[in-house]
Amino acid sequence: MTHKQAAILTLAGGALVMIGSFLPWVTIMSGFGQIDLAGTSGDGIFTIGGGAVIALGAFVSLDRPTSGWWIVGLLGLAAAGFGLYKITGLAEALDNTETIRSSVGYGLYLVVIGGVAAALGALNMRPET
Repeated sequence: MTHKQAAILTLAGGALVMIGSFLPWVTIMSGFGQIDLAGTSGDGIFTIGGGAVIALGAFVSLDRPTSGWWIVGLLGLAAAGFGLYKITGLAEALDNTETIRSSVGYGLYLVVIGGVAAALGALNMRPET
């Protein structure tokens, strides 16, 4: 993988983290309809900021390697870990009854996928010594 390809993968990962933060993190369905709670109604504000820093770091290093690749990689791992933590916590906390069904929303999965992509891309953005 070339440096530019790695930077583009990292940039896309940061974008996925940000997009996933605006999408549903919890979906509640009942006989009255469906309610989606986006990440922005809670901790998604942090993942938006992290995704923005990831994307900015990748954009800055599109043309040439920079020494900040490890910060971008750590933020990618943090976003993926945070998403997995939320998925696990929500899966345990959500209660399903006969009339109400609740599930983890797809936005959290996008945060995790984006974080992993950003971390993998950042590993390949390392400057050669």
